[in-house]
Amino acid sequence: PDVYVTSIVTMLMSQPSRIGEIHELAIDLEIEQCDLEGDLQYGFRYRSFKSLQGTRIKWIPTVWAPFAREAVRRIRHITEGPRAFARYVEAQLEARKTDPGTTLSFYRHASCPNVADDEPLTPEQAAAALGFAGQCKNARAFLFNRGVTSKHGAHTLNSLWASVLERLPLKFPYIDGARNKQLKYSDALFCMHAN
Repeated sequence: PDVYVTSIVTMLMSQPSRIGEIHELAIDLEIEQCDLEGDLQYGFRYRSFKSLQGTRIKWIPTVWAPFAREAVRRIRHITEGPRAFARYVEAQLEARKTDPGTTLSFYRHASCPNVADDEPLTPEQAAAALGFAGQCKNARAFLFNRGVTSKHGAHTLNSLWASVLERLPLKFPYIDGARNKQLKYSDALFCMHAN
C-alpha cells in the first residue's frame, strides 16, 4: 500500500488531475518530446473527464519529472502481475471464442502448486492457487471467505479455473465503469487484484 499511496501522491503533485483520471491511465502513459528550445520534456497521456477529445498530454515540470518517472516505474512494477494475469485470461477467452472445444488452463503464477491440472488439491494448495500466500492454518478461512469449500480433494486446478473465470468482471477484458470504454485491464497502469 505504501508504494501505491506515495506514487499516486507524487503523480498528482507533478501534474494536477482528478483521481479518476489517474486511475484510468494506460500503461503507455509516458511521453517524451523536445520543446521549441530543444529541451526534452516529459508528460503523461491521459483522457480528460471534462473534455470530449480523446487522449491529451499533461506536461510535467522539469523539477518533478524524475519523481514522476519513479512513481510510474513503481506502479508498473507492483501491477505487472495483475496485468500478466489479465493478458493470460484474455488469450484464454479468445481461444475459447475461436474454438469452443479448447481446453482452458489455470494461470500458473509463482505460488501456484506444481501439480497436474486434474489432480485433487489440498486446501492449502487450493488457497495457494487462488493467490493466498499466508500460513497454512489460515488457508481454510481464506477459501471459506471466498465461498469456496475447503474440503480436502474437492478442487483441481481445472475446477478452480472455471470458478475464477465465472467471477471475472461483467465486461472483462474492458474495465466496467471506466470513462474510457476502450481501456482493458491488461492495458491499465493501475490494474490490481482485489484486496
